[in-house]
Amino acid sequence: MDTLVEQKQSCESHGRKADQTKVSPTEPEATVQKMKRNRGYAPGYTPSILTNEKRVVVALAVDPTNETAVVPEMLDQTARTTGQTPEEFLVDGGYCNETVISTTLEGTSACFVLPVNHLKSL
Repeated sequence: MDTLVEQKQSCESHGRKADQTKVSPTEPEATVQKMKRNRGYAPGYTPSILTNEKRVVVALAVDPTNETAVVPEMLDQTARTTGQTPEEFLVDGGYCNETVISTTLEGTSACFVLPVNHLKSL
């Protein structure tokens, strides 16, 4: 029950309709997501990966709702697994938020953000 209250408060604080909040009875920490092709709803998580210039995965994380929340964790994970923090990293426009900007300013990595609709202009 606490999860439902927390999710409703989160929706309201972000200007979304709290009356449409759904909580999975089997995985309350997951986000209930609409499935493709109108196949209903299911618990879901948002996976994120960080790769090096050779496209080798050097960090991974999963969050129930927000891929940007795991950026600090993935940079730390990269430092632990490779022995060095990335000098720079490239993300899409969805990552342009306070968490990512703060992490970049506090650390030694430079963050480059693509515009949100960068593929539409190609």
